Amino acid sequence: MGLSSYQISEILYLRSMVTAETERLKLMRSAPPNTYPRMEIRKVELGLDFNRSRLRVMEEVARKYDANQPRVPAGNPDGGQWTDGGRFGSFRSSPSVDPIKTDATSAQRRSNNGRVKPASYSGRGQHSNLEFNESQKAELRSKIGSGKGAYVEAYKYLHQQVQNRLQNPGLSIMDRKEFEAQEFWLRKAGEINADDPNSQASFFIRNVTRNGLRFDGMPFDPVKIQANSNLIGEHVMGSVLQDGKLPSMQEIIAKDALSATDQERGHQTIGGWGGAFNYWDIPLSNEIGDTVGSRISKYPAEYEKFISVNAKALADTVRKFRLDRYPENSAQAIIQGLNAQVPAKIKSDILDRAIDGINGERGGFAGDPNNIDGYRPRFDENDNVIGWFSRDKRLKEIDVTDGSKIERLNMRYHIRQSKGEFHPWQNAD
Repeated sequence: MGLSSYQISEILYLRSMVTAETERLKLMRSAPPNTYPRMEIRKVELGLDFNRSRLRVMEEVARKYDANQPRVPAGNPDGGQWTDGGRFGSFRSSPSVDPIKTDATSAQRRSNNGRVKPASYSGRGQHSNLEFNESQKAELRSKIGSGKGAYVEAYKYLHQQVQNRLQNPGLSIMDRKEFEAQEFWLRKAGEINADDPNSQASFFIRNVTRNGLRFDGMPFDPVKIQANSNLIGEHVMGSVLQDGKLPSMQEIIAKDALSATDQERGHQTIGGWGGAFNYWDIPLSNEIGDTVGSRISKYPAEYEKFISVNAKALADTVRKFRLDRYPENSAQAIIQGLNAQVPAKIKSDILDRAIDGINGERGGFAGDPNNIDGYRPRFDENDNVIGWFSRDKRLKEIDVTDGSKIERLNMRYHIRQSKGEFHPWQNAD
C-alpha cells in the first residue's frame, strides 16, 4: 500500500505554502519601516512556523514507509507509527530522498537502538523501585502543603532522590530508563502543580485540561484545574508513604489518567486528559493493547476532542512562548520538548488544526466537517449527510462502502459541526 493521493497532495500543498510564505516574509522584512504592521508580520511568521513543522512531520511519516518490510499487524497498540526499515532514520533522513516518490508499506518498529521510542517507558520488563525508609517518608510528608502548588516541594524532594539514584554507574539499562522517565515526569509535574508561568509544559498541560473541560461544558476555572493537579500529587505521595517506594512510570501515568477521568473527582475524559499527548503508549491496565492511545482512538468523540483541545493548547503555547518571549521556539520544538509519544500522523493533524484555528478556517480548532482525513460528505436536498467519498489520483470520486467507517465519519462530522469555530470553548482564554 503506497501513499494515498490525499497524503501526496498534502505534502505538495505544504511545500508550496512554505515556499510562498517564505518569500512573503522576506518581502515584508525587507520593506521600508512601518510598511507592514508588526502584528501582521507576526501572523505570517507564526503561519510559516506551523507549516514548516507540519511539513516536517508529514515527510517524517512518509519516510517511515518501506516496501521491503511487513505491515504492522492490525490492532497494534503503537497507534499507527512505522519504522524506516533501516533506510531512512526519523531525524536523519537524506533530504535528497523525496518521500512522496517512494513505493512503501507500513513496517514494524525497530528496536530502541534505532532511536525509536519503546511502546512505553516501563511495563515491558523488570526494574527496581526507588525505596524510602521511615526517615525519608517523614521528610516527604513534611513537604506536602495545600492549595496552589501543594505538592511542589514534595515533587522536588522525589526528583532529587531519583537524580541521586541516577548517579549510580551500576544501574541496569532497564533501571536507568525507568529512573530517567521518572526524573522527567517529576520535574514537569512540579512545574505544572506550581502553575509555573515560565514552563511550556505547565502552560500546555493546563491549557489541554481547561480546553477539555470547556469542550464538554464542565467547570474549567483555575481552582478546578489546580484541584485536578493536586489529585495526582495526592496519589503519588500517598503511594510512596504507604508502600515505601516510588511507583513505576506505568503506575504513575495510569493513576494520573484514571484519577483525572474519575467522574466523582476529576470530571475529565481521556481525550481531554493533559497527559495523553505525552504518554499515548502507556498501558492503563493489564489487558493487552489497553493504552491511553487505544482508548482515545477507539471512540470518535474522544479522538476528535483530543485533536481539537491539543491543537488549541499548542497554538496558545506557541503564541505565548515563541512570539512574545522566546523567538527561537517553534511548534515542532515544543512537541519534542514535551517528549510526546503521540504518533507522527496525529502530530500532523494537531499542527493542521492549530493552523486552521489561528487562521479562522472553517471549524477552527475543531476541524473542517467537510474534509475528514480526505473524505468528504454527500448531502441530500435538505443538507443531511447521506454518504462519503474520497478521490483517487485522477480525482475520480470513490464512495465509502464500509459501514463502520461511514458510522465513524458521521460521528466525527457531527462533533466537528457542534464544536465548530463559533462554539464558546474555542474562545477560552
